[in-house]
Amino acid sequence: MNRIQSLMTVLALTGAATVMGQTNLITNPGFESSGAGWSLWKDASASEAVATVTYPTTGARSGTRYAQVVVTTPSVENWHIQFQPPATWDAGIGATYEMKFWAKSANSTGMHFSVQDGPANGFMYRSGFDFSYTPEWTEYTFSYTSDVEGTGALRFFLYVGANVDTLGFDDFSLVQTAASVKDGLATGGRKGMTVKQGRSDLAVTVPGQTGSWKAELYDLQGAVHASTSGRGETLTLEHSVKPGTYFVRALSGTKMWVHKLAIR
Repeated sequence: MNRIQSLMTVLALTGAATVMGQTNLITNPGFESSGAGWSLWKDASASEAVATVTYPTTGARSGTRYAQVVVTTPSVENWHIQFQPPATWDAGIGATYEMKFWAKSANSTGMHFSVQDGPANGFMYRSGFDFSYTPEWTEYTFSYTSDVEGTGALRFFLYVGANVDTLGFDDFSLVQTAASVKDGLATGGRKGMTVKQGRSDLAVTVPGQTGSWKAELYDLQGAVHASTSGRGETLTLEHSVKPGTYFVRALSGTKMWVHKLAIR
């Protein structure tokens, strides 16, 4: 019996294949090409940890293969052993990415799914969640909105080093919802928009804007905390958010601008 478990947050990425009519950004998502593009990584300091990965031709959730990770000696830190998806994707600012995958566990243990920077920023940890396995194939869902851009700028990792277990993974998918205006209108870039912080407001300026447009303030989970609309080059967003990292989005009839900022 298959089960479904959903967990939400917000992200970015690129690849091949289709998922319900959308492009799957992960290459070799069902391991039909064995382990091509995938890796079982172990931190050099984790000399005590022992884990292996194989790609059996029987027992898959679908297709002919799946990934089987066997941890025989756990690591001191769960991140010391990671199952890493292919990195052939581009991050885009303001784009939301939804990742789904199926997993199972012989011992019903758990693992951690992480969102991290790419190698250019030292794989710095950004976000993630813990989840519990079941002995049955179970689907997990995770979404994240990117605040970085570029090839390899954002990565997903599965931390599997915490427990002795035999884990199965299959049928990964990663699809992108591009940063765009409503009703399919054309989008513009971030250039041309500036944001100036006040004590409890933001002055959002789009030079040369004369028609009606809208400005929004939203967090890394995609929740909108303030919005306003009007005419002219500058709109004021009043807010009461806590300090942290946020996005400002400006929407006109034909363009959109996205700006990342740290509210103090």
